Amino acid sequence: MADKENKEETETDVKEESAPKKSGPNILLVIIIVLLVLILGAGGFLFFTEKGKSLIGLGPTEGEQATEQQEVTPPTDLTYFAVPELLVNLSKSTVKQKKSPFLRLSLKLELPDKESEKMMQAVLPRVIDQFQVYLRQLRVEDIEGAAGIQRLREELLKRVNEVSAPVKVRDVLFEVVLVQ
Repeated sequence: MADKENKEETETDVKEESAPKKSGPNILLVIIIVLLVLILGAGGFLFFTEKGKSLIGLGPTEGEQATEQQEVTPPTDLTYFAVPELLVNLSKSTVKQKKSPFLRLSLKLELPDKESEKMMQAVLPRVIDQFQVYLRQLRVEDIEGAAGIQRLREELLKRVNEVSAPVKVRDVLFEVVLVQ
């Protein structure tokens, strides 16, 4: 009888020992998943937020942030150079159009200082020539909407900076843009 009781106790011990083994890997799996989620969350925070980037040294330092804030303030020595009004025929959109549409454009160039205004005056004929050549190839569809005007601004800025080499024009400002 004692053998029977010992067998039953050993069987019970074996069952009890095997039960925790089944739940053991499940608990271990849950712990691993939770740790992975925490690690990925921390990594995401460090790489995708400004605060996280500054913590690991990828973002701008305090000195660089101060420099960026200084760049935001507009310079006080800007000069605006008026380009004479331009009136050009645009390309016809369709063959059926009887009259070519035209563009009337009045703009100013933003220059870094007063000295560059004298240099711009010297190259003004080249600037006007570059603008005329570019504007005559445009169609009405090319300058429609805000996106069209922005593309026009970028192209004019690129062209004026090509011919005014030592002077760096900062921006092209439109006063009048009229298409008829």
